[in-house]
Order: sequence, then C-alpha cells, then structure tokens
Amino acid sequence: MASELDGSWSNHSGFLAQRLSEERPQSVHVEPEESFFPVPSTPAGLASLFSVEPLSIGSSYSIHLWEHLWWRHERTDFSQHHGDEITFAFLRRSTTALARLARPCLPELDVDDLIRRTP
Repeated sequence: MASELDGSWSNHSGFLAQRLSEERPQSVHVEPEESFFPVPSTPAGLASLFSVEPLSIGSSYSIHLWEHLWWRHERTDFSQHHGDEITFAFLRRSTTALARLARPCLPELDVDDLIRRTP
C-alpha cells in the first residue's frame, strides 16, 4: 500500500481507493459519480455551467468545475469561457448556473467595492 502513497493524485485518490473497495467491500462505501461530478468534463457539461438552465445537483455533495479545461484564455477546445470572466460582479449579477450556485458563498461585501473605497 505504501507504493500508492507516492504523491501522485491518481495513485492515492484513484487506484488505491479502487483497490481497497475491491479488497474490502464491506468496509468501503463507493458513492455514485454524480455525488461529486454532476457536471461532466465535456464541452456540453462545461457549457451547462454557463447556461441559464439550472443544474441537477440534488444528489451531489460538491461540484467539480474542471477548471483546468477552461480557465486559461488559450484553452478554447472545451469552452469559450475563461477564468477572467469569473469576478465577484459576474457571480453577483449573472443568471448562469455557476453564478447561482456560487452566490450564497460570496462575502457580503464585494471585493471590487472594497478596492474602490480604499483611499
């Protein structure tokens, strides 16, 4: 088992977990994919984050945003959206699924307002 703890994400979070679930099924509960990945890592899945349609997340504990697939300007093979769009103002005003999900987690005072008020 120590060989799986080599610092790589895939070994300790994927392969080791899979092996343990197979070796000790009575001790390991495996959640369905939608518990953590309701948004697939596809162009259509990422588009759903920027859609005004609600996401189906009723059976999810968290949402993986797959930011490595769309955050940089240069990364346009999965989405035309990029990280520079994701500002406090966007999250407060947008009707996209991403903004609606993020809004309850935002601080009450907008950081952009705070910067403008600083002498």
